[in-house]
Amino acid sequence: MKRVAKSSKGQRMHGGKLRAAILKKAHQIYGKSEVFVAEKNSIAKSIANFLGDSVQTHSTSNTYVKNYKFMLRQTSMFNKYFSLSPRSTLDVNCTVTAVMGHLTSTDFENTNSIAKWCSDDQELQHLLSSVPIRTYVQGENNPQLASNIHSLCEKADHLIICTDCDTEGEYIGWEVLMAANYGLHFEKERDCSILKEALSNKVRFNSGNVWRMEFSNVEKNHLKKAVMNPKKLDPRKVEAVRTRIEFDLRTGSILTRYLTNHYRKTSYAEQAKNLLVSYGSCQFPALGFVVDRYDRITNFTPEEFYYIYIRTELAKNKVGWARPNLFDRFATSLIYENLINMESDYVSVSSVVKKHRLDYSPQPLTTVELQKECSRLFNFSAKETLKHAENLYQSGFISYPRTETNCYPPDFDFDNVINQLNNMPEYKPYCERIVNEGALFKKPRNGSKNDFAHLPIYPLLSVSQNVKNTWTTQKKHVYNFICVKFLASCCKDAVYNTCTVTLNWGKTSTQEGVDFVQKAEVLQEANYKEVMSLMFSKNQKKGKTTEVMNSKLAELKTGDKIKLLETGVGIGKTTPPPWLKEAGLITLMDINGIGTDATIGEHIETLKTRNYIKCEDKTKYLKPTALGISLIHGFQKMGLGPIITKPFFRSEMEQSLHKIICGELQGRDVLNQCMRSYGKVLKTTIQKGHILMSEAKVN
Repeated sequence: MKRVAKSSKGQRMHGGKLRAAILKKAHQIYGKSEVFVAEKNSIAKSIANFLGDSVQTHSTSNTYVKNYKFMLRQTSMFNKYFSLSPRSTLDVNCTVTAVMGHLTSTDFENTNSIAKWCSDDQELQHLLSSVPIRTYVQGENNPQLASNIHSLCEKADHLIICTDCDTEGEYIGWEVLMAANYGLHFEKERDCSILKEALSNKVRFNSGNVWRMEFSNVEKNHLKKAVMNPKKLDPRKVEAVRTRIEFDLRTGSILTRYLTNHYRKTSYAEQAKNLLVSYGSCQFPALGFVVDRYDRITNFTPEEFYYIYIRTELAKNKVGWARPNLFDRFATSLIYENLINMESDYVSVSSVVKKHRLDYSPQPLTTVELQKECSRLFNFSAKETLKHAENLYQSGFISYPRTETNCYPPDFDFDNVINQLNNMPEYKPYCERIVNEGALFKKPRNGSKNDFAHLPIYPLLSVSQNVKNTWTTQKKHVYNFICVKFLASCCKDAVYNTCTVTLNWGKTSTQEGVDFVQKAEVLQEANYKEVMSLMFSKNQKKGKTTEVMNSKLAELKTGDKIKLLETGVGIGKTTPPPWLKEAGLITLMDINGIGTDATIGEHIETLKTRNYIKCEDKTKYLKPTALGISLIHGFQKMGLGPIITKPFFRSEMEQSLHKIICGELQGRDVLNQCMRSYGKVLKTTIQKGHILMSEAKVN
């Protein structure tokens, strides 16, 4: 029987109404209570320090996470939470705490023996569908964190989720919500229905009193605005991440178990009896890119090609012909012999084209571009770059570093950011020209990507030299790159003067002759390139210098005759594609939808850790190991390349996850379809496993 109470007016109150009445009375005495939960302690500390005064720090049972408490007197910041008018004010007790990333783990039920490390190939099929899974609080720190959240929320009016504003952060927000309701005792089915219900007596927190604080940096005014305009957790995003987690768990488990058991039976076992051959649906397509480049290079056979060249009094360099090179030496010799027999010592100018060429300033910075450029310029791994960027974000120096957005909103305050950088001597001359004189400023050239959750990566605060001296060299490079890239994006495009002259040798009334093209250009307005020069230290090369335009070349007119100094037939050889570097692999993964902007670096590191690829110290080339080659070649020979070693299947799955977020598909339907496909993969792998073994022995 439900508990019943009577109000002062004699009205009967049930469940949630009774609790609301009790809380209302308590609030009259003690005030309102809000609990904020961030994804990291450093973010929790920043939120507390920027929102409150006289913040008190309380230790928890976890060494790395604190509870920050403060009182806001007569504030209107939480009026939307309590459905109050804009002019209302109230006293609010605030507590800010944090988790350390994910609170939970997802694994097979421990009660089922099949879920253990089975060696029977047929039992692996059950892991795809019939073996139940569970989500639970696990790890050295997470039980303490879940208990802390549950304790803090016992008397709270609202739970405010402050995790990262991406799909992964949404899932961590759901974990925090579950901890607030159940502590360590998460529901077995990982239910999201409480996010769709109104406030009731079923659970302490649901969509009625749980809010989402969306922010892209920890600047004070930005945080206050985020608090005053709360959002709601999105159950569709939670469902999408949950679908990905279960897919990765089931597919990774069956193939990791199969591959490890079978590779240990080969000669490889002599080298490592405890060899672990793990599988991941993002890792293997990434490995496929590296092995494909290896195959193209090792199987490449160079071919000789031939061309005719000339050298005139206009330039010292040889000028090649305008047509594609020929692979027929005899045909090239005939053409050259025909030209020589004409006994012409001059070439005629058939066209002169002069124009301006714009070298566009960079677009706003995304996570993928940050990782690619830091790899290319400084030889940083993607993981290292993101680590330093996150540290800068947590310290308040840059905006949120995990973003796909490369466009700014119309009301973005560029002057405020530039004025911050103006406090640093190395940027001051350029900032003054951009802001004060206006000679360089141009609104950034927006791209077409917008994740509608974050802004591009940009600097927030200047840093003193004393603080910078405490940073590592890598951290300095990442911060400098972000600052320079932002300033460059706010500058006008660079302008070049170009001149293209087409020279013809051998043209008569009866034949066309052969064209040769000579080009030159000079930088007329450096603009953004002036700022980009800050990217390079004195010990670094700035790239190839621009060829100074030959004044004689620019003065030529159609019909002019120029004396030949040298002619001949050149011989060259085709070359294989270059070895992949990390920047190139990041590009391929991004284009093909393998991994997210935040996980690409992790997948590459996993390939290195598992000894599937290696990175050469001097050249930074990525090359596959014998184990990596045998895996990719083996699956390709089994006919499973399109699903296992190519990006197509994983890319389609990521698109399906996006449709879950948009409400077009259900997570269970996506998962069932994927499991059917992998059921066929496992069956084929078991039937043709000998191919993998033979590849392992070959390599």
